[in-house]
Amino acid sequence: MQPEALSGRDLHADAIVAAIEVAREVGSLERISAIEIATTRRGYQRTGSEPEKWSPKTRETADHSLPYITARAMFDGDITNESFAPQKFGDPQFSLHAKDQGAEDPALTARGGGAVPTRVTAILADGQRVSREVDHAPGFAERP
Repeated sequence: MQPEALSGRDLHADAIVAAIEVAREVGSLERISAIEIATTRRGYQRTGSEPEKWSPKTRETADHSLPYITARAMFDGDITNESFAPQKFGDPQFSLHAKDQGAEDPALTARGGGAVPTRVTAILADGQRVSREVDHAPGFAERP
């Protein structure tokens, strides 16, 4: 698959895996005071640089929203078709999304290639940081 042909979920595959791993280690997500998401320039430009990506109102926007996909994976433990149900966007229990911060990490961009490496870090209320970085999500050619 060519990088330009990647869908929103393909761009997020690494973020989903990292988010689920972070959430498992953290346990109670109420302990999280902030979430940092670092990715490549291409990943951030396509999925996090526009204001609507930080507050999606439609399935199309949510499917291409790095912050939504990351927080939803942490909250639900997976991403499925149900993750994009209209009631999920306004779910009052879904407070993680408001704690997201995202940016390009030049070191991740420099790795090049077709991957979109992503690092998800949860900053806990006590200051502890739980971080996971994924270069190739399972199921892609580099990690069958």
